[in-house]
Amino acid sequence: MKTNNQKVNEQPKCIVLNNYIIQTVDFILKEDNIDYKNTLITILKAIEHEELDEIITTIKYNDKTKYIELVKASENLSIHNDTLKNYRYGFKTRIEDDFLKLHNDAKDSLSTGDLVAFLLKQYSYYKNINSEIIVPAINLILDEIIISLKQNIPLLKQEINHQSYLPISKAIYVFLIYPKKEGMNKFKNIIRKDLDYKNNSDFQYEYFVTVDRFFRRLGLDYIPYIENMPEKHDVILAKKSNSITKSEISAIIDKDDFFNVNVPLLNYKAKDLIIVDKNIKNLNEFTHSLSIIINHFYIVNNTSKLDFDLGAVFIENITKPYPIYPDDVLIRTREILKEMFSKVDNFKLYFFYYIYEQKDFKNLPGWVNKFPPLLANYLGELDKFSQATIKKYFLPNEDNPVFNKNQKINDFIENITT
Repeated sequence: MKTNNQKVNEQPKCIVLNNYIIQTVDFILKEDNIDYKNTLITILKAIEHEELDEIITTIKYNDKTKYIELVKASENLSIHNDTLKNYRYGFKTRIEDDFLKLHNDAKDSLSTGDLVAFLLKQYSYYKNINSEIIVPAINLILDEIIISLKQNIPLLKQEINHQSYLPISKAIYVFLIYPKKEGMNKFKNIIRKDLDYKNNSDFQYEYFVTVDRFFRRLGLDYIPYIENMPEKHDVILAKKSNSITKSEISAIIDKDDFFNVNVPLLNYKAKDLIIVDKNIKNLNEFTHSLSIIINHFYIVNNTSKLDFDLGAVFIENITKPYPIYPDDVLIRTREILKEMFSKVDNFKLYFFYYIYEQKDFKNLPGWVNKFPPLLANYLGELDKFSQATIKKYFLPNEDNPVFNKNQKINDFIENITT
């Protein structure tokens, strides 16, 4: 029995908590008579993957004989699944439980597209685990991921293909379910339609937040196209070389100026713009007539309404170095006109005929030289619409696509303006 003096002189003790890694490694490396099978069951049921991976690595490095015994125990505990042609344990492991909790939380909180991204990140993570001791547990997780992907891919396709309007937050999903080239076209079209619903520049911020969040959830720097194979218990993911990358998505946007913060003609010299007092005889009449033509073709080809006049915005942009309209309206007008010039039947014909007619009436002095480079710069790198192409619409001969078409076009303009 200790005296009071001895108790006073003793240092106070603190409890020592052994974590799973230290406790398990010490037990396996120090004990000689080990029931490897039951020991493996115990640690598989209790220990998470990161800790288990450290335990296995440490034992393999320090005692290969005992590591081999653990491998044998794993093989003895494994049950072969004839249908899926792989092995799994006949009991639940901590690794499986942790994944299933994450998966259930994801199903409850994420959209279909974000859930697919989550599943792909998990698939990539578990697919790259090569520890032979825990392969049976990993197989069950991979099976669960494949089943969930095969359920959600058709649902995602339905969501993308059967809605007349998709917000920008869902545009990114098309690359999961369509090959790269087709996905790029759909992506652009979804964004263009989405911008019709935007009245300010918030969509720029929304885009970058959406894309960054999606790629963080995906855990890759590219979006693999998923080939769903109903007849097989598997999914085929496109390689990076055949998939869209984050940088390529940004390049698409930058090239097409969807989210370009620079307004059209921002750096264009003021003297090279159309000068109202010198280059337009009657600004109000010209703006009114051109607006009727532009707005007519927009209304015929679009269901969404705009809260600004396309023609008025266009004329303002090409005549004023500091337009009165906000940046997002100037940018949106340019994008609509690019779409109309390249895809809307007859718009280009009627647009240029009206300008050619006004030029012939001496109402647009200086436009022959000024307008082609101005419009080419305004529209950017629009396919088959170079400065040289635009110049043809001012030629006084058959090389001009609108030459001698005055009767048909005048009738059309008269019909839509009355």
